[in-house]
Amino acid sequence: SDQDILTVLERVRKRGSHAVLIKARNTPKIIDALLAMAAKNIPVLTFVTDLPAANPQAYIGIDNFAAGQSAAWLMGKMLRAKPATILATQSHNDFQGEADRIAGFAAVINSHFPTHNIVNLNQGAGISQQLEPIVERCLQSHPNIDAVYSAGGGNRAILRAFKNERRICREFGAHDLDHTNQQLLKYLKLSCGDTVWIAAIIIQT
Repeated sequence: SDQDILTVLERVRKRGSHAVLIKARNTPKIIDALLAMAAKNIPVLTFVTDLPAANPQAYIGIDNFAAGQSAAWLMGKMLRAKPATILATQSHNDFQGEADRIAGFAAVINSHFPTHNIVNLNQGAGISQQLEPIVERCLQSHPNIDAVYSAGGGNRAILRAFKNERRICREFGAHDLDHTNQQLLKYLKLSCGDTVWIAAIIIQT
């Protein structure tokens, strides 16, 4: 939790450290704690998701905006000319990396595939038990949703929600070749999970 992270950061600030490597949400308290590190001459490095307001010495990870753009190009081509309504999910607004992916995705869809619409959903924290009913309610409120771009996690829960609502998902784009996505790819439940990830790495290098 954020409070656990803050407790550890305060302990490190008091005793000192050669550096801090952190993945955390972009919240005011987290930012203030990291700025306090800099005031004590403790270097801060972020990874996976950046925290620009904390002025880290380095960010270690892919260009998430570019990753979202790559996902949009792939999904736009796979959906073809038939208009689609894409559910774009992220686990939480405060994860900068996921927000950047959504922003990159929306920029390409809106400019190059204007026949497609995007419905944003930033709830559930990527936790299946929380996310599944949230997606079900979203599908009930938006009967035209027929595709998914998952910038965060909880992909099994999203697919279960489609099944529970007896809805068809034409295309499902996701990131990361973790165990869950590998299993979903194996059973053809994801359309471009591996391709999006590979494209993001190519852009970064």
